[in-house]
Amino acid sequence: MKKIIVALLVVAILASLSVGLFGCADEDKSITSGDWKYIELEDGTISLVSYVGTASAVVVPLAVDGKTVSQIEQGLFLSVNDGSTSRRMREVYQNNELVRSVTFAAPIKEISARTFYMCAALEWVVLPAECESIGDFAFYGCSSLTAIELPTACKAIGAYCFRQCEKLQNVYIHNAADATLPPKLGDKCFFMVNNGSSKDDQYYVIPDLKIWVDNISVFDENVIKEERKKSHTNDYKYWLDYMPDEDHKDRNYIFAANH
Repeated sequence: MKKIIVALLVVAILASLSVGLFGCADEDKSITSGDWKYIELEDGTISLVSYVGTASAVVVPLAVDGKTVSQIEQGLFLSVNDGSTSRRMREVYQNNELVRSVTFAAPIKEISARTFYMCAALEWVVLPAECESIGDFAFYGCSSLTAIELPTACKAIGAYCFRQCEKLQNVYIHNAADATLPPKLGDKCFFMVNNGSSKDDQYYVIPDLKIWVDNISVFDENVIKEERKKSHTNDYKYWLDYMPDEDHKDRNYIFAANH
């Protein structure tokens, strides 16, 4: 009898530790209302968790159920492949073939990681003027996206953000008039990957990519190198991958001043 009691106590302790460390697996604090799932935040605003609507033209709302939308969670438009148990993102999630356009009524400051991950039908997005950063993999696999315009407020673009966006031809960057540096940039932001190769040609810049810049002087190679020396980070290093030089005259992408 004592052994049974001890065993039950051990199970109870392990169960409580599990909940404490990992949370309750069955607990879902999200609320579904109309086209959205959301969670309530401590300040009374809400964060959108996922889009569950059926419209192809989506507007991220200013409010849901009378509650102000202040942020969005990672993977807002992810489409789950229920038949997969793989832990690799490309297998767990499948292409979102529904969403074709997205605009923001909500003044979202951060486009979270994987927001538009594998939205293969997405043709255009109007980011909020308040957008300060775009997370890692945010537009990964948006194979129908042809252009993106980054607002003046945007100061950071995540790693692999526009990777595998094979039709992306124009990136418009609006730097403030008094800007001294370009936005921080993550690794291989505008790259494609050739999965059939492990050689030097495995990674390459999206073909026909053009980057249009307000106040293009802030993209000066020497300015970027000096900033790297001061900060000891790679925050600006990766812009050098896209800057034409004497060794890469055949590059088919350019920096040019916005009109």
